[in-house]
Amino acid sequence: MGRRRCMMEAEELAKHCAALAIDSGAPTLNIGGETHRESVIEVSHCLVGKILSRKRVNREAFKAVMTKIWNIIGELEIETVGENTFLFHFDRMEDRSLV
Repeated sequence: MGRRRCMMEAEELAKHCAALAIDSGAPTLNIGGETHRESVIEVSHCLVGKILSRKRVNREAFKAVMTKIWNIIGELEIETVGENTFLFHFDRMEDRSLV
């Protein structure tokens, strides 16, 4: 069943990708300079993780447990970005590197 589900998800993803197009007449936004540097720094402090469970995870309980398990020193922010998918933002680069 799991493999079939992955194949169906892959097929659905392929359909979405096929529908994408580049519109050369559309306005563009170039990000460079200081904005680009700030974005790179911001993203470098982040990790994305997914909990492989059918049960929904309580974000606050998850944060409390992971902070202890990872034994981080700085602050940790966890943002829900999808079903059981989280963005972890570490205050300290050293903490992110340990994880």
